[in-house]
Amino acid sequence: MSEKDMPEKEEKRRNRKDIQNSDEQEFKQKYLKARNKTIDLFGRHMDNIKLKNEIKEQRDEIEQQRKKIELAYNRARKRTIELYGKHSDLKKATKRIEYQQQELIKTNKELEKKNREINDSIEYAKKIQDATLPSIKKISKYIKDFFILFMPRDVVSGDFFWFHRKENELYMAVADCTGHGVPGAFMSILASTLLNDIVSLDKFSSPALILKELNSRIVKALQQGTNLEQTDGMDISLCRIELENKEFEIACANQDAYLMMNNELIIIESDLFSVGGNLGNEAEIEYTNRHFQIQENTKLYLLSDGFKDQFGGSKNKKYGILKLQELFTNCKNIQFNDQKKYIETEFLRWKHKNKQIDDILIFGIELDSLEIDK
Repeated sequence: MSEKDMPEKEEKRRNRKDIQNSDEQEFKQKYLKARNKTIDLFGRHMDNIKLKNEIKEQRDEIEQQRKKIELAYNRARKRTIELYGKHSDLKKATKRIEYQQQELIKTNKELEKKNREINDSIEYAKKIQDATLPSIKKISKYIKDFFILFMPRDVVSGDFFWFHRKENELYMAVADCTGHGVPGAFMSILASTLLNDIVSLDKFSSPALILKELNSRIVKALQQGTNLEQTDGMDISLCRIELENKEFEIACANQDAYLMMNNELIIIESDLFSVGGNLGNEAEIEYTNRHFQIQENTKLYLLSDGFKDQFGGSKNKKYGILKLQELFTNCKNIQFNDQKKYIETEFLRWKHKNKQIDDILIFGIELDSLEIDK
């Protein structure tokens, strides 16, 4: 090779090398550019994946929140429906209560009206019963010293007292009819009427025979011989006083009486049979007369069983016969005019706050205070 060709060849080599370097540089630039672009794309891809994950997480959280909200909504809706149902039920109940209240008011008014009518009827029955009882004024015409402690349990009473004067004889009785209130009052009116007829019209005089006749007429009037369900009757003490001879006789049907004589309490025991009732239609019933001479300071007590049967005292027991006898024994130390108050006070003390269970009737008589000339 000639020296002339050497420079050209070297120049061509350098040119190729320059070209090669230029291509390598361009390649590197393209590589770097591609690499950077790849890295950028990868970064973006990773960002997109991260963003997608974040979006997914947000969607999941939103879905959970939505489910919670839906659950809360369903609960609230269910509760609202329940409350609405309860509100509707409450409105219905309120209307029902209002209706019932109106019905109750109407019923109460009707009951008040009926009660007034019943009370008016009972008050009128009391007037009728009072009219059948002997007046204090009538009794005081013949007996100077006496008292009548009369405490009906209700407005009207099954207990009653009876008094009749025939010539120089005085008849008096205390009776305790079956029941109390209106039924007892009907029996008392019937018995008073029958006693008046027996003594004044039919002229029976013996207390025992009067009670026997009264028993017969009660049985007949109430049809107790054929009607076994009709068992009404009465316990009764009846005495007859002869004003001139100052004697008296007494018969008691299932009801004791008491006599204070010579400062001694005498128990006038009764026969076992009542007047009327279950055994009233027995033909063999007889009552016993007991005779006494009236002495100075002699007192007679006729009474029903309401006092002795009353519950009270510290042990809430019946007063009882023994305490009753003790009460009448203690009366000998008390002025006769004060005995009614003394006996009434003792009854109220014993009863205290307990309900009175029966009618109370005590007829006390100072037998030596009889007025013969009237």
